[in-house]
This record gives sequence, C-alpha cells and structure tokens, in this order.
Amino acid sequence: MTSLLIGETLLNQFRIENFIGAGGMATIYRVWDLQRGVPLAMKVLHPELGNDPAFMARFQREARALQSLSHPHIVPFYGLYRAQNQTFLLEHFVDGPSLDEILRRRGNAPLPVWEVFVYFKALYTSLGYAHAQGIIHCDVKPGNVLVDQGGQVYLTDFGIARYVEQTGSTSAIGTPIYMAPEQIRGERVGPETDVYSLGVLLFELFTGQRPFRPEGDY
Repeated sequence: MTSLLIGETLLNQFRIENFIGAGGMATIYRVWDLQRGVPLAMKVLHPELGNDPAFMARFQREARALQSLSHPHIVPFYGLYRAQNQTFLLEHFVDGPSLDEILRRRGNAPLPVWEVFVYFKALYTSLGYAHAQGIIHCDVKPGNVLVDQGGQVYLTDFGIARYVEQTGSTSAIGTPIYMAPEQIRGERVGPETDVYSLGVLLFELFTGQRPFRPEGDY
C-alpha cells in the first residue's frame, strides 16, 4: 500500500517520489514541488481514517497549529490539501535523522554535554515560542526531533497539540514514557506538560537511559 502513490503527481504540483515512514494515522512521503523546485515531506492521512471525525479533527488540529507557528526550530508548514481522495499535510523536508535514530545509532550512549545543550536550546526556544502562541505540543520525544545534514534541529509532529484556552479533561494520548502525570490522567494540560516531557528527554540524552522503565524491566 505504501508504494501505490509513488510516481503520482497531486494537484499538478506535488510529485510523490519516496516512502519515508508510516504511523498510526498517516503515511509520510518525500515529494517534489514542481512549482517551487524543492523537496517537501507529505503526510497523508490513512484513507480508512478520512471518514472518522476524531482522526480528521486531529489532522486538522495539527494543520492549524503548524499554520500559526513560524520559528527556526519548528518544521515549516506549507498547507493542508485534499486531492484524489487523499488528505495530506505538506511540510519542509528535513534531510536527516530523528534524534531517536541518532541515539540508537550510538547504542543509546550518553551524548556529550555540548551536544545535549544544542538540542536543549532548540527545543526550549521552540516550545517557549509555541506556548506564547497558546499551543502545547503534548508529544515531546526524540522521535519528534529532526536534525538536518547541516545540524539544524527541528521540532515536528503537532498532531496531538492542545490549545491553552481549551478547558476540561483531555484524552490520554501521547507516548507514555514521556508523558506528564496530568496528561496520563487525562487532565487539562499546560506549558508545564511539555516542560516535564523535555526533562525526560534531557535525562535520556545525558544518561543514555530513560528515568522510568516498564515494570519488570530491571
């Protein structure tokens, strides 16, 4: 299924070239923008989810969040589109690995302090900016941090982002090992939710281990 779209050109502009990866709600491709003459990342919502109001709302929420954010360390956003029964987001293509991949390649060894602070500066400034715009990321983890070939660090995947003005409880969606207690309990989240997740991420970078392990994993 992941290869079906390769070679297709959507909206007479976006030529789908390569499969990058797939998740629970979308498949990601590298595409070539024929008008701009640049590569982009295309996140295509799984067709079976297109008629699910909850998943569509989550996809649209990510688009709204990205559209309102412009920061050197947040992946640039190019729009939400629908063509040939495909709903997709377009973002800047980052020609490098995720921080999770970097950690695994190094055998999950602790990173040098100077390198940790490079990631820390990029993440605390991008999160601080997002919080100032009223947006909580809610899924800060190494897999959502991308590093291009020039060493530029980007925060990505605002698919479960929440807005500060939203009230009431929220569903406990996220990556449990990085989730703050209030997020796990499905309570209202705030900037401190992302700060907690960033703390877990930093612990992992400094030590090569996560601060909490699954029960029985000792």
